[in-house]
Amino acid sequence: MEHNEIIIFFRGILDIIFTYDIISLFSEMAGIRSRKEPRDFLGLFLYTKELHMNNYVYTTVEEQIEKLKKQQLTIIDKSVAMAKLSTYGYYNIINGYRDPYITRLYGEKRYNPGVTFEQIFALFTLDHNLRNAVLLSMIDIEEHLRAVVANIIGKDFGIDHHQYLKKNNYRDKKVSDSYFRRDRILQTLFDLAEKSNKEPIQYYRNKYGYVPPWILLKGAYFGTLVNYIRFLKKKQRDILIRELYGNTVSDENEEYYKDLLSDTLFLCLEYRNLAAHGGRVYNFSAKQRLRADKATTYNGISRLLFALNCFQFKQPCNRLQHAINNSLNE
Repeated sequence: MEHNEIIIFFRGILDIIFTYDIISLFSEMAGIRSRKEPRDFLGLFLYTKELHMNNYVYTTVEEQIEKLKKQQLTIIDKSVAMAKLSTYGYYNIINGYRDPYITRLYGEKRYNPGVTFEQIFALFTLDHNLRNAVLLSMIDIEEHLRAVVANIIGKDFGIDHHQYLKKNNYRDKKVSDSYFRRDRILQTLFDLAEKSNKEPIQYYRNKYGYVPPWILLKGAYFGTLVNYIRFLKKKQRDILIRELYGNTVSDENEEYYKDLLSDTLFLCLEYRNLAAHGGRVYNFSAKQRLRADKATTYNGISRLLFALNCFQFKQPCNRLQHAINNSLNE
């Protein structure tokens, strides 16, 4: 036995002696484990040993392949697998998409019988395509929202940011996070108009002395735009709802569409941030729910599709649905 292995062995034994009875006691008190159940000292030791040995070290692609083989993953074409790992990275492919295909026991990972590297990479590819489609769909929504909101603001309050960003043009609404309160959002937009050196904001400010809403909102973050929309007064909000949802909106169902729009915007914001930062889309469950009665049964990406499909502007929904269909048929 190597010197390091001996140290790990005795550290594992000490962990069992000093911690196992305490862990067992808490388990028994919580009702997780009965006092009558046998204590699996060997299993706990193996798990403890795994924790001590689970220090990350650099590995070559060849070593990564050997590790996967030891974990019983079938690799049909080694050279192709190595090329994929070199291109996209072990963490992005394996750590990101192995969970549906593995069994964990005492810290040990084993791939289920018959699972191949190619299956995992196929799931990685499907999610990669979904992420790109979600991001493009969110860009479509952003551009559409910016244009519609800017038109409403410009028509009702003018095109000078010193005028249309006045507090009395907007309702004040209690929000859970003070960072997103009305005055702060308006100040953020005002600072963008006054201080940004990005074009074309700087050009309009220097040449005309003001920044029109269609220029200013184009330079604002999507999160700022979504929170800005929350503070529109009833007149502007109702116009926005009819612009976005069309003839389906009536005086009787305005509140329904008000809630649907608010929920949809924050749902889109979640997916936009997820996709922009490379998160997994295929199994993502958004925190934002839809209060719409017809949408209560939708989960995952189907919830996003339902929300997008309600808009008059169908391109975001169609783009995403097309990507899903293509991915599933590949």
